[in-house]
Amino acid sequence: MTNSEMTKIFALLMMNYQNAETFKGGIAKLKPTIQWWTTCLADVDFRVAQLAVQRLCQTCEYPPTIADFRKQVLRIEQEMKSEMESLWLEIRSWDKSIGIEAGYSKLPANSKLRRIIDHMGGPKALIFHGKKPNGEPFSLLNILGFEEAYMAVALCHSLPQNERKQLTSG
Repeated sequence: MTNSEMTKIFALLMMNYQNAETFKGGIAKLKPTIQWWTTCLADVDFRVAQLAVQRLCQTCEYPPTIADFRKQVLRIEQEMKSEMESLWLEIRSWDKSIGIEAGYSKLPANSKLRRIIDHMGGPKALIFHGKKPNGEPFSLLNILGFEEAYMAVALCHSLPQNERKQLTSG
């Protein structure tokens, strides 16, 4: 996360923990604290951090520490990884049985998996086509494209409507 993103996170924490000494004095006074949090949480995706703040504010009576924040981030990342793996297994089962297009066509219009595949550009985007060094064509499932689309869709749709607009327009 960048310092600018952490400042946005702190604004949310300050709103939710107004009486906490940790968050008193405004953003200017808290600059060193924000910088330290940024340093300690530099590897955290901003969208995951927004979800972590949302959960922490719903469950923590007292202001979170950096360690509390990181624990929540890890929980969210583990949940997302598990869901992504489950969805990917479904796609692999289509590939082995009924085919990608047929599996996709059976998905409900509002399902997360359909939204992910649509974000990729449709079911054809699930298959990567290439050529071996000898020129022989090959194709394989596009796991990297799927992971990228999963993150975009899962994180965007987990946030409140006003936050989604910020993510999709930026």
